[in-house]
Amino acid sequence: MRVGRQSWVWRFTAGLVSAVALHLWAAALWGQPFAYVANLDSDAISVIDAGRNRVLTTIDLEGCGDGCAPVDVAVSPDGSRVYVVNQDADSVMAIDAATLEMTTIAMPECASVGGCTPTGIAVRPDGEVLYVTAFATSTVVVIDTVGNAVTGETALGDGIFRPTDVAFARSGGFAYVANQRA
Repeated sequence: MRVGRQSWVWRFTAGLVSAVALHLWAAALWGQPFAYVANLDSDAISVIDAGRNRVLTTIDLEGCGDGCAPVDVAVSPDGSRVYVVNQDADSVMAIDAATLEMTTIAMPECASVGGCTPTGIAVRPDGEVLYVTAFATSTVVVIDTVGNAVTGETALGDGIFRPTDVAFARSGGFAYVANQRA
């Protein structure tokens, strides 16, 4: 049994390192001056100078009650907003990149089913819509970024897929969802 646990920990750690590396790579590729890294255990986001590879500051997430457990981060195309998925709080936080003011976007459909465990987030290239993967409910939640409100939800099959992350095509015409049980 110990070998199985070590294997799971390795896969989880490798996945976490890959996600952090992906965000740093994407920031450098798109010329964004900052990369944002979710710090799961400390309920915070690290802001990294992508050009110098240095941590500039750490943003403590507030308003999650017993804990946020941030697991993924997405940045608006213009860099003005940072969106954070909070796994334990079943919410998304919108952070103004200039003022660091935070707005919590509630996901009411999560409360109705006892939690949806959001795990991944992506901003459509036009910046108007977020897609959030909900692991426990096997859905993708759609959020309007202007009103910071949930506008829809799409079920993935019959609940067996367990989505873990999402990404948009550059055109914004397609979203690709990674599933644990695909």
